[in-house]
This record gives sequence, structure tokens and C-alpha cells, in this order.
Amino acid sequence: MARGYRNAAGIGGGDGGHGADAWPAEQEGEGGETLWRVEVRGLPPVTGVCDITGLEALGVTEAVASAGGRVTIYLPSSDTQYDFAIDGLSFHALVADSPAIAWYETGMTVDGVDLGTDAETQGWSYDGATGILSLMEANRTYTLRGTNAVWDVVVDVEAKGVKVIGDRLHVNSVNGNSFVVAKNASLTIASGTLKAGAVTNRVTVLGGSIDASLAAPVDAFGTSLHKVVLRGLEPGSGISGVSMITGDSETSSLANYDFSSIFADDAGSIYLWLPDGDYEFAIGDVNYAATVAGEDTEASSFRYTGVYINGVDAGKPHGFCWSNDCGRVVLYNVSDRWGDQGFKTDYVITGTNTGAAVCFSVEVDEQVYITLDNLVMTNPEMTASPFQVSSNESSLFRLAGSLRGLSPPPNEVSQSLFYHRLARGFVSRA
Repeated sequence: MARGYRNAAGIGGGDGGHGADAWPAEQEGEGGETLWRVEVRGLPPVTGVCDITGLEALGVTEAVASAGGRVTIYLPSSDTQYDFAIDGLSFHALVADSPAIAWYETGMTVDGVDLGTDAETQGWSYDGATGILSLMEANRTYTLRGTNAVWDVVVDVEAKGVKVIGDRLHVNSVNGNSFVVAKNASLTIASGTLKAGAVTNRVTVLGGSIDASLAAPVDAFGTSLHKVVLRGLEPGSGISGVSMITGDSETSSLANYDFSSIFADDAGSIYLWLPDGDYEFAIGDVNYAATVAGEDTEASSFRYTGVYINGVDAGKPHGFCWSNDCGRVVLYNVSDRWGDQGFKTDYVITGTNTGAAVCFSVEVDEQVYITLDNLVMTNPEMTASPFQVSSNESSLFRLAGSLRGLSPPPNEVSQSLFYHRLARGFVSRA
């Protein structure tokens, strides 16, 4: 529909490459009624005619978008909202005896308002033609929610002190840069759940699950952060009861890390950002342990066993000179596992295996003492021998207190165990 042309119903109009100001605020319809200008913004720039659906009863079926992605149509006043689509993209308009601006639903909101709404006076604006969401108000916290399924979005941070809360936010950006922080601006991700592409320039993280590529992320103390992935959670589930069991609670970002409004993604994962250190988490009945050492890492899930190796529960992924592989705990000394190469240690194993079932495999290269101190291994889930020792190992078992629940008995810990020490007695290799 060319500029100035009226269709059979006398109600349609197109921008035709001109701005809305070139159109009068109102026109007279064929029936003598007043038609008000409705500006439609945010369309991709096109060179041809746009198809309009939903307004056929008013005779408006097509128009031409301007270079800026805008279309102008004329509609009569109505007590109800107009719902229509232009080339498959949905728009809405309220016309009440004055010119109107149509809005569209991007699927993403800022403080509860869809990006497609004209919001330049609310401290932010969105340009559907360029896909740029500008956050312009300094020292303000914005809550971003939803997913931009159709419309491209790049969040442009233009002021200092901007904080963002991600409320199940997923930012799809064609060029991969989801957040662009201006040179003299600053961005803090405060909490929530956020999935995005790259975040350019330095960003401060105070909490939340953030599945994104962050440039030089730091905590409130300016300490560098790295991504820690926790897997194996229920997809889409809200995370409650996240607690830090270990870590430097007084000096690290975990002291004030905001775990609120965190949801596992479709893969059942969450993404925390932490400084270097050793950490242990509890999320419901799932436990995680992670070591951050200058790079992104994945946390290992585990279940407590009730059996302790030198004071550390054997269910954890690893300890000094031992590691847990799905319930099989390997004791070793000369090895490159977990950075323990060149070290050895004696072991004191104690406790009652009331948690996850566990068994031990002794793989030492030098003589070590393994003290079984009041150890109870009666977990019905474990059918294998609690201890398996290779024939070439140089391990000495000694009993402190009592030992029960082993099957076979202590003097037959495994067929490959050739000697052991129980209390004061010593049985040498046969």
C-alpha cells in the first residue's frame, strides 16, 4: 500500500520509506468516521510489501515498511485492543481518540514491561530494527525476564552502577554478544538465572546462575572469578537450600553470594562464578565438591558414606593420595592424580558405612600402614569385598579398636592380600 493511498475500506496506509511525522494525525474514513494514525515500530527493514493479518475486516491487509522498520496505518477508536500481525510478527494497539504507537511482544521484559512497549521514559529503550536494548539509568537495578524467541536482543549498558537480575533470562543475540558494556559504564549481575552469549568488558558478579562467556568477571572485592558447573539436577527445578559447607566464608565472594531465584537449565545444570579455592556445596540431598584453580571447572557430585579416610568422608571425589570412582575408593601414593605425585601417606579408615556404599582398592607402590579404626562395613548395597589389594602391593593392615562387618573376614580381606597386621600380631607374605 503506497503512501496516501486508501484501500477499498478507506482505512489503510503504509510508511513507504517516510517517517510517521509525514503522516497526519488523523484521516477521514469512507464512512465519515475519524481514523487515527497508528505507528508500528520494530519491523526489520524490508524492500517489499508487508502482509497484514487480523485487520481484514477494516480493509487493512498490506503496507510498506520504512528503512527504519516502521509502518503507519490508520484505525478507528475502539474500546478493545487491536491484535494483528505484520509478516507473522504480532503487534497490539489501543486507539482512543488520538494517535497511537503499536507494541509487540518480544518475550523478554524489563521490570515486567515487554521490550516491544515504547519505554524511553522508563530509563530504558528497545529498538526492534537494531535489536539494541539500552539500559540508560545510572545506579539502577533492572530485572530482565524471559526469552526473545523471535526478536534479536543485545543489551547495551550505557551508565555506571547498572545492576541486572536475571529472572529465568535467556538472551538470544545473532552476533554472539549479548551484553555490551560501554567504556565509561559498569555492569553488575546481582542474582537470578541468566543464559546468554558473550558479555563484553568487565562485569561484577554477586550471585546467580550465569551460563555465559564473561569478560574479566570479578566479585565485590575485585577478585577474579571462574565458572563452576553443577550438573545432575532436575531440569527446570528451582534451587533451594543451597549452602556452602566449606570455603573462606569471611573473605570470598561466597560470604554474600546470592543463591536466590536460581533454576536449573534444561540440562539440569547451574553455573556459579567463584574465586580460586576448594568448595563443597549441598543442594537438597545432593552434595558437590569443586576446586577452582585459575580456570573454569565442573563440580563433582557425591554422597556421604559415613566412612572417613584420615578424617575426610570417603564419598568425596578425592582426598590426599586417594580418589573415589563411583564408590570404589583407590588408595595410592606415587601417582600424578590430583597433583599428589611424589607423595605418600599412611591411612586411618574409620566410621560406619551407613551412607553410600563404598569399597577400597589398594594400589600403593611403597609400604604404607592402613589402620582400620573401629570400622563397620555392613552396607547391604555393597556386594564386593570391602578391600581389594593387588599381589604386588606393600600395605600393612593394623587394627585399632574393633573391626566388624567385613566379608570375607579380616584375615581374608581379599584373595590377593598376602599379609596384614592385626593389633600386635603380624602375618608375613606366604
